[in-house]
Amino acid sequence: MKKLLSANFSRLFHSKIYWLGMIFMFGFAAFAVASRFRDKLVAPDYAYPTADGLWFVGGMYFAIVLAVFISIWVGTDYSDGTIRNKLSVGHTRAEIYFSNWIVCTVASLMMHVIYILTVWGAGYLLLGKFETPAKTLALCTLASLVTVIAMSSLFLLLAMLIHNKATGAVVSMILALVLLFGAMTVMQMLSAPELVGGFTVSVNGEMRYIERQPNPDYLSGIKREIFQFILDFQPGDR
Repeated sequence: MKKLLSANFSRLFHSKIYWLGMIFMFGFAAFAVASRFRDKLVAPDYAYPTADGLWFVGGMYFAIVLAVFISIWVGTDYSDGTIRNKLSVGHTRAEIYFSNWIVCTVASLMMHVIYILTVWGAGYLLLGKFETPAKTLALCTLASLVTVIAMSSLFLLLAMLIHNKATGAVVSMILALVLLFGAMTVMQMLSAPELVGGFTVSVNGEMRYIERQPNPDYLSGIKREIFQFILDFQPGDR
């Protein structure tokens, strides 16, 4: 197991796809902060004043980065015949799987951390202090790290099952998009108000008040509990 981990970490730090992922997350964080700073200069009354909202925005795109990185990095083991060599020298399938899991998890966490550190540093310099309490940011950061572990584990499972790295990358990217847009759809359904109306509209020049009434799209009872469980269970809403 130690030899597998040593070899995998050595290959990781020499992997171009890994460093491309790190550069992308760093660049995306810097771009997000710079865009908010520009908006603040152009329209200070409408722009968000701090970088609080950017702290976890990268998570929406990070799933795509993970899907590509893990699929290609693990798929290279199959295409180069490395896994066959590992088995032939006596390593078990469990050892190979968990060594890949440890390395992929560490790599995923490092990509996520570089994004957070860039947002924190650049955001503090350009936009000032964060308004969100430090305790809240710490708890949300911890939750996001756990989510990253869950996503990397899921994509690793697919990469180990699909031996072709191109096919694995496509399937993982599709899954990442399904999780992302699925979470957005479920969140939108849960955000529907219980009552609608309660505002005044102009009809033929006359102002009329629309009484508040039950919203037919509002989820209630067991259906709401099911959709809330789906949102909490899958990692696409982080």
